[in-house]
Amino acid sequence: QQMNNCCTPMNNNLAPQIEQMNKLAVTLTKSPANITSRLFTDPSKQLGQWESSAINGKLCLARLDLNAPLKRDKPTGKAVVADDTRLRASIPTISFLARAGGRVAVASHLGRPKGERCPGLSLAPVAAHLAELLANEEGVEFVGMAEDCVGHETEARIRALQPGQVLLLENTRFHIGEEEGDKAFAAALAKPFDMFVNDAFGAAHRAHASVDHVARFIPACCTGFVMQREVRFLQGVLDHAVHPVVAVVGGAKVRDKIALLRNLVERYDKVVIGGKMAFTFLASNGVQVGDSHVEKDMMRFAAELQERAAAKGTKIYLPVDVVLAKYVTPNADVDDISPHSAVQTPLAWHENLTPVGVIDLTVSCCGPESPCISASHFGVDIGPKSQAQFRKALQGCKTVIWNGPMGVFENEKFMAGTRAVAQAIADLRSSDPTVVSVGDAPTRQDLSSSDPTVV
Repeated sequence: QQMNNCCTPMNNNLAPQIEQMNKLAVTLTKSPANITSRLFTDPSKQLGQWESSAINGKLCLARLDLNAPLKRDKPTGKAVVADDTRLRASIPTISFLARAGGRVAVASHLGRPKGERCPGLSLAPVAAHLAELLANEEGVEFVGMAEDCVGHETEARIRALQPGQVLLLENTRFHIGEEEGDKAFAAALAKPFDMFVNDAFGAAHRAHASVDHVARFIPACCTGFVMQREVRFLQGVLDHAVHPVVAVVGGAKVRDKIALLRNLVERYDKVVIGGKMAFTFLASNGVQVGDSHVEKDMMRFAAELQERAAAKGTKIYLPVDVVLAKYVTPNADVDDISPHSAVQTPLAWHENLTPVGVIDLTVSCCGPESPCISASHFGVDIGPKSQAQFRKALQGCKTVIWNGPMGVFENEKFMAGTRAVAQAIADLRSSDPTVVSVGDAPTRQDLSSSDPTVV
């Protein structure tokens, strides 16, 4: 209700849903399906190959992944960037374009506003932090943030840019056409520009308007430095992985990782599953998981994937115990929201979680008559037994592919599982494994906030 009060619909013209590519599908399958993936395989479509003369004076749209977690600054009460890893990674692409004389507009999404304008999901905190990072870049002038990403006023600000100047556009997901892949919205976003640079690796699997369709309306397109580095490294490792290979997969949605999971089961030796998505697999096995996140329409897929893994001889590891929590309604002056809300904000809803203990999912009481997890509680991390099981699964491996955390690691109380897996991987260094951290895997900064010696 709080979020409904702060949100104003911007575009109710729903376009037909366009099926999204799944995370990393472009590097795991042989037939890339969207226009962004075709940029990966053409060297002439890589930013570093472009001469300054091809960029000088051009209006450049840089689609970056600035979807950074936010936190409240206690002295001011304002939202600020909690982890600037993605922002820092994007600086080389921004600087290259600006120093080459490009007139640069940066587009990004933040959170899941579902096509509504939500003040709590504005990119304003990102703009403030980006201004600090770019202040030290010679030949780059950050000129602020536009109030929208399309429209007459925004277009006027874009066309007024001078060579070397950088303007941040407001959250693309404030428009319903973004996630729907609406071509009219993509055309409106592309209208002022001569050049498009896609450097949003974390969003490149999605057929969203600003990621994929916009490239169809801009004559010159290429990938940025983040995209080139990630894809080059991933392709090499995934195509020539040294066995045994263990994939550690976590995060929220099974739906986002269908192609990834299918390919992992087909190619690799072990798959460790944690995070929210683990509860869909547990539920498909008949475990009563309380209020834990379950994608009911993905339960059949989860069951079939486990059957396929058994047939291939691939071992799937699921949590055997979990840390439980309950959600405490925040104070009226805090606009954080529940973990199950349709509209998702990067502000710290997880700070309103209270731990209630650890439950063993293997005990005989876990059945329909006596559920393991009560209806008012939900899982937020893997427990100690699961940590030990996952550590054992990692022993002796030569390649580790990690995609997604084991729980709500943003909250120190529920970081133990993710940190334990990270430490288990770090302890493998004596066997010199190749470790690939992809997608939404936690960063070193995430895992060492309270203990800089970890990992």
